[in-house]
Amino acid sequence: MKVDEISVLREVLTLRNYAPQTITTYIKAVEQFCNYSESTIPGQDSLYKYAVYLNSKNISFSHIKNSIMAVKLYSEIVFNKKLNSEFLKGYRKVRKLPDVLSIEEIQKLIGSIENLKHKTIISLIYSCGLRISECVHIKVKDIDSNRMLLKINQSKGNKDRYVPLSNKMLFVVKRIL
Repeated sequence: MKVDEISVLREVLTLRNYAPQTITTYIKAVEQFCNYSESTIPGQDSLYKYAVYLNSKNISFSHIKNSIMAVKLYSEIVFNKKLNSEFLKGYRKVRKLPDVLSIEEIQKLIGSIENLKHKTIISLIYSCGLRISECVHIKVKDIDSNRMLLKINQSKGNKDRYVPLSNKMLFVVKRIL
């Protein structure tokens, strides 16, 4: 794949206001496709064969779908060539519930952490249901102790949101500030 093609893809995705992580993921997916197909210009047949190849590797459906969508977008943006992904529609995603730790297991996990900062981060992620990427971007100004809320800026999908903050969690957070 030529550097120019990647640059064009990156520029257009940036102009369309895609999240930086999405841009990185899409570019990596396109690079992997090009390495697989040994061609920089995707075709309908190569797109289908790539999906079959990914499926044979026991890769999750959501990863396969994201990879195929990235290649389709690359084809449309760089080569002005639309590809069809109808073959993905019949595939049913298996939805499994995640393994959930018991309260005792969570307490044991948090209790085993000696570093106060790390303990606070894990507690905040657990008690507020945060993503790691959300937690690392929290600033002091995001804490509204009067309303007991924590503002999460530019979360998934570039959306802002508020999450409730318990009295206990507010006390824990204030200890490290």
